[in-house]
Amino acid sequence: MVHAAEGELYRRVLIRASEACGIRALPIPAKEIELRAAGALGIAPAGLPARLAALGKRSGRPWARDQKESALAAWIALSAGAVGRT
Repeated sequence: MVHAAEGELYRRVLIRASEACGIRALPIPAKEIELRAAGALGIAPAGLPARLAALGKRSGRPWARDQKESALAAWIALSAGAVGRT
C-alpha cells in the first residue's frame, strides 16, 4: 500500500508542477494507455506493437517499457492537442 500511495503522490506532484509552469497535464491511466494510443493513431489495437517496434528501431537503445509507454503517451497528447503552453 505504501508503494501505491507513493506512486499517487508522485503523479500528483508532476501534475501540479506542470500546471504551475503553465503546461497542461494529461493524466492517462496505465490500463488505458494502449487502447487510447491506438485510437489517437487511428489504428486497431492489434497494430500497435508493430508501430512501437518500428519507432523503437529508428530511436535506438534503450527501448524498454518506459520508452514505449512514453511514446504512447506522446501520441495521445499530440492527438489531444495537449502539447504546448496553456
